[in-house]
Amino acid sequence: IKAPARTMLKEYGLTDSTQTIRFNYQNNEIGKIKDLISFSAGSAVSKYVILYNGANKPEAYQSYTLPANTLNEQGTFKLDENGRIIEVVKRKVNGDTIGIGYFQYTDLDYQPASYSYYNQTDKRFSRYEYFLYDNRGNITKTISYTDNGIDPLYKESEVEASGYGKAINSLNQLYNYLVVNGGDYGFSSSGALYFSNYLPTST
Repeated sequence: IKAPARTMLKEYGLTDSTQTIRFNYQNNEIGKIKDLISFSAGSAVSKYVILYNGANKPEAYQSYTLPANTLNEQGTFKLDENGRIIEVVKRKVNGDTIGIGYFQYTDLDYQPASYSYYNQTDKRFSRYEYFLYDNRGNITKTISYTDNGIDPLYKESEVEASGYGKAINSLNQLYNYLVVNGGDYGFSSSGALYFSNYLPTST
């Protein structure tokens, strides 16, 4: 059965514009996103493509600016023995390394315990993120730390989610995904999206 088209995220900004991110699947296989396309005020502005190898495992990505469809970034994935992404090498179009993101996981599949980002330009780790879960596997908190190279490492933000009930997640095909936002050739922030089959009542 072909996976239905879904809207993953809508964001409303200060100028009352909207952003929508839509996605497609690799061979219509649930759990394997092939591309994400971002729309702002109804127009496509960017596309993120995940490339798979012959074993149907993610091996690389490409990022494009739309509507010109201009390649602006690319990179590769390193997986562990369980098929989870543990390393993301971000590269410019010419192949120069921008930085490297590292994921560590809990004992359960698709539950990141921590994320760190090494900024190649500054030759240092500039971000650390930690993820906490309840005993049912629902994410309850993300904690972000930043090293700007000037001040001591400091806590930048905390996000908490609570009130998980038995309301089924209408975006059930996304429950394995972590969304990481990028900016200034590094990761600016991240948040876990739908790690369980249930939705929080508040964040």
